[in-house]
Order: sequence, then structure tokens, then C-alpha cells
Amino acid sequence: MRLAGLGVWEFAYDEYFTVFEAGKRYLSWINPAYYALTTLSFSVFGFNEWAARLPALVFATLSLPVFYFCWSRVIGAAAALTGVLLITLSTWHLWYSQFARFYSGVFLLGTVAYYAYYRALRDDNLVWLFWFFLCAAVGTLFHLTFVLAVFACSVFSLAVLASKTLKAVHSARAARWHFGICVLCGVLVLPLIVNVWSNWQGSDQFWGYGPLGTALQLAKWLQMPIGAAALVGLVLMLRQPHLGLFFLIATGIPIGTLLLASTITDVRNEYVFFCVPLIFVLAGYLCAEVSRWMPRPAHNNKLGRASGAIVAQAALIIVLVSTLPELVSYYTGRATLHVRDAVEQTKLGFRPGDRVLPLVNLHNFFHHYANGELPQEPTLGDPLDDRVTWPEKLRPYAATRGCVWIIVPVRRQALAKPLEAWLFTHAALAWRTQSQRFDYKVEGYELFVAGAEQKQCVARIVAPPSEPRRNP
Repeated sequence: MRLAGLGVWEFAYDEYFTVFEAGKRYLSWINPAYYALTTLSFSVFGFNEWAARLPALVFATLSLPVFYFCWSRVIGAAAALTGVLLITLSTWHLWYSQFARFYSGVFLLGTVAYYAYYRALRDDNLVWLFWFFLCAAVGTLFHLTFVLAVFACSVFSLAVLASKTLKAVHSARAARWHFGICVLCGVLVLPLIVNVWSNWQGSDQFWGYGPLGTALQLAKWLQMPIGAAALVGLVLMLRQPHLGLFFLIATGIPIGTLLLASTITDVRNEYVFFCVPLIFVLAGYLCAEVSRWMPRPAHNNKLGRASGAIVAQAALIIVLVSTLPELVSYYTGRATLHVRDAVEQTKLGFRPGDRVLPLVNLHNFFHHYANGELPQEPTLGDPLDDRVTWPEKLRPYAATRGCVWIIVPVRRQALAKPLEAWLFTHAALAWRTQSQRFDYKVEGYELFVAGAEQKQCVARIVAPPSEPRRNP
């Protein structure tokens, strides 16, 4: 599943930084790990989509057996195996297994780090603390927000030290060692965190959603059936306070911090991807518990026994069926849409002297796939950003002799209103395409033409609009 299309899907979104800046960023103290691996992959396999995404694929693939190996020892083999199945079919995990960024590495390391911490406290074994801090250190090299996993576990350690009930089950010795090391590490890395936060606050960001929007985005990416199953699984697990409280704190602290941060800055749900393995643990736990509770009438024939087994997996079947439209849409959407479509249509109408203005997003790959065959214009801004003075920036293009080819994205989120108004007033829609999907997501490209000869330019586009690309 994760190999399909790996080297075919177009580069998108923040893959820009990995593809074009990995050679510089792997020397930084901020999230260097994936950039270093990408640089190595490029040196071995060449500069292409497959090589850029290979580290993400490896981490994502490893996360499946590692997840089972770890959490089957805590929640049982059936629940862990169910969690593996849910991860396999999760579109969020699938996306980052084929996306040249650091999040699949964060997912893998989060799986091991949380497990190692829990084993250290459960078994009173400080060796597991060593593995926890090793995973945490490497995890922060993938993405600095991994420190929230350390912070969440330190809160649980403090809870163990303060609660006689938790001390009866968990090791106070391991909790003291863990909390002490966390305090020491926190003092050492605090200046770096403050510096990163200050730089982030000083950057020009506009894509935040606020607390409510962030919560809804998190539910969307987790997929509602899986998120709901995890929530119910957490409620059931709280019947065992020593285990349920750990999961509540380990997931609640990072997610709560994310929502709190969204009130003052722009954040992404991916920043807590390290704790998402625990979401799948909880969802798998619920499905296994429901299966255990379901009655199994005695049958004397194979068909009856098979029917009973299917009924016993009712919760899992409901969750899987509910997520299928998004899973299928992931593949149909990526297979039927590529920025090369917009490049090809632009080349079809382009004539010497024309200007080309791709506004696909702030960091887009239009000219990468144009192979230098189309002229470039200065970057004007992100087409979704209402703060950009679009009429002022686009004014010189309205009176251009010849044609100006303007490429914009089609998303559920509308274009910036000033940009949209300018296009409707000064340009004509020449071509439009949209991916084929079976869920709520909308994605595609539109090609507008502005300039003194826009009517003649539109007439050059002979391909029928909305014709989907057929990837081989």
C-alpha cells in the first residue's frame, strides 16, 4: 500500500523545504534528522520523488511491527493487532509514509518512547528509561515538538510520586529518576526552545485555525471513527486507573498544549504526531474489548462459527468500513491530479513574450515540473492569504501585452477574496481540473488568462476542461 505511487505522486506543500533546502537544513540544530537522511538518499538514488520519500516510507513501514511488538505487551495481542490494522488503513499515517517530511519518524519514535517509559515505571527497570531518553533525543532531532512527549511523561511521573494508588503499581524509583532527568534536561534546552518560539512568533504566518478549528482539523486527520473509538477506549481503560491515567496524560498534555498554543500562534496537528500511536492503541483496545464482550453462540458447523467470529468483530468492522471512502480517495485523488497537468496546459497555450504566474501556494513545484521551459515571475504570496495586497501586486499584469497565465489551486478553502475578485474582473478561466475522490476533500487546479490578448490565449487551450490525468 505504501509503495504504490511513491515515486509518481507530485511533490506538494512543505516537501519544498525537504527537496530544495535539505542540503542546508541538515546542518541546523532545528529538526536536522530527516534532512540529513534525505541528503543521503539523494546522493545514493538521485534527485527524485522516490528518493526524497524513501526515509519516510522506511520509518512508516517499521512502525507497524514495532507498534505490535511494544503494545501487545501492555494491552494484549488482539488489541495491538487491531491497532496495527487501523494504522495500516489510516490515511493520515499513509500520507506521511509517502511525504518527504519528518513525521513518520516522529510516529515511530513516539511509539517506542512511550512504551519504554511505561515499561520503566511498570517493571522498575531503569534500562527502559535509557531507551526512553534516547528515543526522545532522536525524536527532537526529527521535530522539536517531541519535547512535549517528555513533558507529558514527566507530569505522569510527578503524579506517581504524589499518589499512593499509583505508587502501588508503578515504580517510585523510576519516576524519581525520570522526573529529575527531565528537570535537568529542561533547564538545558529551555534557551533553545525560547529562541525557537521567538523566531516562530516573529515569522509571517497566516494559516492557523484557532482552538476550535485546530480541534476539528485533528478530528478530520485522525478520522472520526478512529478518534471516536479511541475516546471510548480511553473511558474503558480508565477502569484501570494506573493504565488509563497514563494514556490520558500522555495524549491529553500534548493535544491540550497544541490547542492552547493555537490561541496565540499558528500550529499544525502534525506537531503532536508523536502521540498518535497511543490513539491507535486506545482504538484497538476498544475493538478488542467489544470482541471479548460479544456473545459467541455454540455452532456445530463452520458457517455458524465463521458468522459468530464476524459478529464478534463488529466494532472493528464498523470503524474500517467508515474509513474506506477516505482510503480509496487517497489513491484516486493522487492518481488523477498532478501539477504537471497545469504545466502541460500552460505550455499548450504559451507563446514567446507571455508571462507565467503560478500561485499554487507560497512554495510550489510548478517550475520544477516545467523543467525551466517557462519564464518565472517573482513570488507574490500565498493565494489563500487575504493579507496580501493582491490588486496592487497584480495591477502590472492586467495591461501586459500578450498573455499572463495564472495558475491557482482549487481547495475547499476559498482563494483570498481580493485575489478572487481580481481574477473575475481582469482574467478569464481557460482550464480547470479536479481530482476524483469519494470523500469531502476538494483539490484541483485552475488556469486563468489575463492580459491584452486573453481571448486569443483561451482559444489556444484545446484540451477539454476537467480531464483527469491518468498516471501510468
